[in-house]
Amino acid sequence: MNKLADNAATVLIVNDDQMQLDRLRGLLEPEGYQTFVAQDGQRALEIIRTSRIDIIISNVVMPEMNGMELWRRLK
Repeated sequence: MNKLADNAATVLIVNDDQMQLDRLRGLLEPEGYQTFVAQDGQRALEIIRTSRIDIIISNVVMPEMNGMELWRRLK
């Protein structure tokens, strides 16, 4: 059931573990959230630059750019 209807919040999930990405996406999408996924901070920044993101769920330990560096760059 799509509880959010047309005003769906967008969620960016940042995690290098594909199982965790799939699990979170599987929980959020049935509730009506539109999800984007990235496996490192650099890809997350690219998505943020081109898409409207309402919520970010990020792992801290990732290759390329970790979660802490992602947050520093977003500030």
